[in-house]
This record gives sequence, structure tokens and C-alpha cells, in this order.
Amino acid sequence: MKRQDDANRGAEILYAKYKGASLPKDTKKGLKDGSYARDGSPTTGRMTIEAYKGMSKTGHKPFKDKTPRMSWR
Repeated sequence: MKRQDDANRGAEILYAKYKGASLPKDTKKGLKDGSYARDGSPTTGRMTIEAYKGMSKTGHKPFKDKTPRMSWR
């Protein structure tokens, strides 16, 4: 779940900066090799790119929290 949260947060920051436009090549390269990712992982970087693409289409986070919730009834 942590990677999804990191990817969503990174995508939010990129979305605020680039407003849904295509990302610069150096930013994409840095995310793919992990140097620009929040935790330094290439997997998180790729997830951030996916999340940014999803946000640029809909404006919403693509990775949802699917943790089951307890009912208090």
C-alpha cells in the first residue's frame, strides 16, 4: 500500500506542476530509473508515471485504498 500512496503523492505533485501536460523527457527518465521517485525505487517511479497519466485524464487518483472497513453496526 505504501508504494501506491507514494505514487499517488508523486503524481499529485507532478499534476500541480505540469497541469496534465506531457512530462519532460528528463523527468520521465528520472522516474523510470528511480532517482526522482519518492522512495528511490524504479517500480514506484513507473507507478507514478501511470498515476500521472490517470490523473491527467480524470483528475483523480488511480490507486484507491481497497482496505476492508469494519462496520460499527
